[in-house]
Amino acid sequence: MPSSMKINHVAKHGEVFEVQRLASECYACGDYRSYAFLWISFAQRAWASDCSVIGGEDNYFTVGEIYERGIGVPVDYQEAMKWYQRAAYPSGPCVVDPEGIYKMGYFYEHGLGVPRDISQAKTLYDMARRYGSQKAKEALDRLG
Repeated sequence: MPSSMKINHVAKHGEVFEVQRLASECYACGDYRSYAFLWISFAQRAWASDCSVIGGEDNYFTVGEIYERGIGVPVDYQEAMKWYQRAAYPSGPCVVDPEGIYKMGYFYEHGLGVPRDISQAKTLYDMARRYGSQKAKEALDRLG
C-alpha cells in the first residue's frame, strides 16, 4: 500500500499517468479513500487550470462516478452532477464527453441530485446520442 506522503505528493503534483497508476494501486488494495482523493485532487487541479493539466479533463467523469457510487467518499448526487457537467462541457481546449452528457440525462430522468425532469433528460440524451453515446440512444428508445 502506498504511503500517505507519496499519495499527497502525487495528488498535488503528479501527471495523469502517475495518478492513474497510484489510484489503481490504492483501489486494488481496497484503499478507496486514497483512490478518491487522488482523482478528486487531480481533477480539481485540471479544472482550476482550464484543463492545462494534461489528461485532467478525461477524469471529470471518473470523479462523477466516485461521488455517484460513494467510492471512498459519501454518496453525493449533487457533487456527482457537477463533475458530470464538467465532463460534458469542459472549459478550455477540452473535448466534450458524451457519457458525461448521458449521465446528466440519467440524473434528470431519475431525480438524482436534481428535480426529476423527463423532458430535460430526453434533451440531454439526444445531445449525447448525437455525440455518439449508445447508452443515450437506448435511453431515448426506452423513453419513447
